[in-house]
Amino acid sequence: MERKLTFSRSAGFTLIELLVAVAVMAVLTLGAVLAAGRGQVSQAGPDMALFKERFEVAQALAIEGRRTGGLAVRSDETQLYWRVGADWETRSDPVSWRDRVEFNGRRPTGVDAGPDIVFLPSGQSTSFTISFDGGTCANDGWTGLQCADD
Repeated sequence: MERKLTFSRSAGFTLIELLVAVAVMAVLTLGAVLAAGRGQVSQAGPDMALFKERFEVAQALAIEGRRTGGLAVRSDETQLYWRVGADWETRSDPVSWRDRVEFNGRRPTGVDAGPDIVFLPSGQSTSFTISFDGGTCANDGWTGLQCADD
């Protein structure tokens, strides 16, 4: 006696349906994490939060892109840069600060122009201190960005 195996379409989910469901859940989770992160602005104000974000983006771009990047910090704005040969090219439009910002750092040896903070593909960056109304961020070049409210 021979039995024929039959498959029912309502017996479960296809692999494609499961992948779509996981992708939708990942997008929703990412949105929730980003929304929760936006609400955590320190007492130092939005300028410190903006600087932290720009610093992390510039550092990640340098490491992942395996090329030298930079972040210019002026009293009125900040801007991302890429190193192209011996020159620097802007990577983004300038973003203005809301309040007073004071940058104190040493330009890397041999770099006369370009960004104030240089990010190497190794993760190392320029050491500096930056002061905001109500807070300060500092970096020694290796251990990462340390920020504190005053």
